[in-house]
This record gives sequence, structure tokens and C-alpha cells, in this order.
Amino acid sequence: MGIGSQLGEKVIMAKMKLLSSIPLTLCLIAATVCCGMGCSPNPSTIAQTLGTSPPPTPTNPGRTEPNPASDFIYTIGGNNVTITGYVGVDGDVVIPEKIDGKNVTFIDDLAFCRCERLTTIKIPNGVTHIGGLASTDLFAEGWGAFSGCCNLASVTIPNSVTIIGDDAFGGCQSLTSITLPSNLRSIGKRAFGGCVKLTSVTIPNGVTSIGFRAFSSCVRLISIIIPDSVTTIGNNAFGDFHDDIIVSCSRDSYAYQYCVDNNIKVLIYVDY
Repeated sequence: MGIGSQLGEKVIMAKMKLLSSIPLTLCLIAATVCCGMGCSPNPSTIAQTLGTSPPPTPTNPGRTEPNPASDFIYTIGGNNVTITGYVGVDGDVVIPEKIDGKNVTFIDDLAFCRCERLTTIKIPNGVTHIGGLASTDLFAEGWGAFSGCCNLASVTIPNSVTIIGDDAFGGCQSLTSITLPSNLRSIGKRAFGGCVKLTSVTIPNGVTSIGFRAFSSCVRLISIIIPDSVTTIGNNAFGDFHDDIIVSCSRDSYAYQYCVDNNIKVLIYVDY
């Protein structure tokens, strides 16, 4: 029996054991292919996901200088660089503002998907899209720019980012907090689904849409602040079980009516 067959059997067995845990399942699904050409599936990946071996030891911890361009796979269009993959060995990653003299502006779907060695990421000013670039429904649910990065604990997102795409940070189980950029306009479907350590989120003023199941399976999430600018919230944006969640918003906002319609507790935020 080949390595591929053995790995496939292990993935199937792992999924059967973990059907009740969406975040871990996301990581297992992502472990079956090479995402962004930066990570290769192997039996130790499955063992780490199941908790039977320690997480990978990061290389060059505490990096402050940008990683070299050779750490990334990228494409150039005009004056813009799109990061499509990561082939470096560092756990702490600083994406450079420029590559080959061109501005880094996009992080593609799958670029860092399932890179379990990734522990921190600093996204440079000038990036406008984190995922959400696919023009067709090519990828199945669960494939996002950083989805399945189970050891990712810290993300720095610049204010230049306007779109966080579908599944962008889905299944990032170690992410304890997130500061969303002030110019953000759209949060995609399942963008933070399965971020089990998030406890609070502030949606910045200017965001207009929060996607389907954007914060589903965030089992520790108890506080969300939503501004009046939000005019669309997808079904089950905060998951099926939201008894502990309190949404802060104004009485005249779309968010208030959404919470009333979906039996979500509301704290009226008069001056927001």
C-alpha cells in the first residue's frame, strides 16, 4: 500500500473521530492537499492535528524584518504583486511591502492555507484583499488564505485591507484576538469560523457586510460590536448556538433587527 493510500485512510479515520469538532475537521480537510504549494501532507501532519505530537517548533521566532522574496510564491500584474504561496521555514512571517520593486497588494486564496508551522503573520500596509480573489466557485468550503493554520496565534492586518474573503482565517484555533482594519468593508463567509479562542470582536465602522457563518463555531465568543454601517448579515453569522453572545449595536441599526429576528441578545450601544 502506497503512502498516499495510507494517508487517505488516516484522514478518513480522523474525520470520523472528529465530526463533532468543526475547527479540527477544517484542519484535517486542509491537510489532504498541498495548499499554496507551501505545505506537503505527511503522516506527522495528521498526528499533530490529532494532538498526538507537539506542534512544530518555529524557526526564527520574533522576526521583525521582512522575509526574503524567495520565501514566497507570487505573481506580478502591472505594479501589483499577489502572494499565492509560502515556501519559507519561519514560523513568524513578515510579508514585505514590495517584491521586485512592485507593491504587494493581494494575498490569494490558499496562499498560506494549512501552513501549520505559521505562528505569527504581519501583513504589510498596501495589501487590500486577504483572499476573496477567486472569480469562480473553484474551491470548496474551507479553503481560504490562512485557513487551517492551527498554530497561528497573532495576525497584524493593516488599515489598507478592505476585504477579508471567504474562509480567510477559518480554523485558526490558536488565534486569541483580532483587530480588524479601519478601512474594512466586507467580511466573507466563514471568514473566522472555528476560531475557538476568540472572545470578542469589534466590527469597524464602514463594514457593510458580514458573511454567512462568518463567526460560526467560535465557541468562546461572547461579545461583538456592530456599527450602523452594516446592512447585510448572512444566515448563522454567529453560528447555530449563540446563547452566550451579546451583540452591541444601536436600536435603529440593521444589526439590531437581525438579532431580534434570530433571538440573539442585544446591548443597545447608543453612541456607536
